[in-house]
Amino acid sequence: MSGAGPAPDNAHAPRLDWLLISDVDGTLLGPDHADAASADAAALRDFAAFYTERRERGELGLVLSSGRFAASVLESVAATDLPTPDAVIGGVGTEIFVRDHLGEFPEPLADWPATFENWDGEAVRYALAVVPRLIVQPEKFQSDYKASYYLPRARPGELEMIERRVQDAGVAARIVYSSARDLDVLPVAADKGNAAVFLSEWFGVPPERVIVAGDSGNDAAMFRGDFRGVAVANALPELLNHDHPHLHKATGVAAAGVREGLERWFGQTASG
Repeated sequence: MSGAGPAPDNAHAPRLDWLLISDVDGTLLGPDHADAASADAAALRDFAAFYTERRERGELGLVLSSGRFAASVLESVAATDLPTPDAVIGGVGTEIFVRDHLGEFPEPLADWPATFENWDGEAVRYALAVVPRLIVQPEKFQSDYKASYYLPRARPGELEMIERRVQDAGVAARIVYSSARDLDVLPVAADKGNAAVFLSEWFGVPPERVIVAGDSGNDAAMFRGDFRGVAVANALPELLNHDHPHLHKATGVAAAGVREGLERWFGQTASG
């Protein structure tokens, strides 16, 4: 499952038996997580206790993977019961931050953007400036490697037209459309799946011991190869219908579903 770019120097990476790479919003953070009395908040606390016990023994590491940028994800870690991760994949796979030996996330990995060849964000924005119904997302959702838009309920042919316009601009890009609204244009090598492969190699965890969890279409790229997948009960059909040979469709919502999936895959390994 290599090929997602050159593995950086990982001399200080912790040795882990398993690695969980999970989406954040809608997956670990349920819609009512901010209400301390809600089922979502209780499930998150339960997940955090379950994870922390195993992290302290070196059994399980955590990567948070989000459409949001890493700085925003780390704000959520500080404000909620989300455990501190070993790494963060931000901007739909366009940036990777790894926790250092001081417990900080100082800089994005330089090796990761270096893999984004034939990318020109300004050319993408110019090519799509006149596309009907395409609404530019706020500046906080944009970066040098991510051009983000709203396209409510894409009509037949619209995504293909957008892809052609980007190709005609001479840019090698990937179009990611999710939640019947969010459209991201990214470098070809940049998505949550390639970033997940990159980090599984960074931490030295074999693919069959990497568990990925999500709830929407922009998580689908992580459900690949021998990775073990968890689709939480509140996942959208675009993920639930994704063709993956190792997919557990949880009955639990959000963090409860992630814990359920962890126990499923741990148990399968234990039973041989």
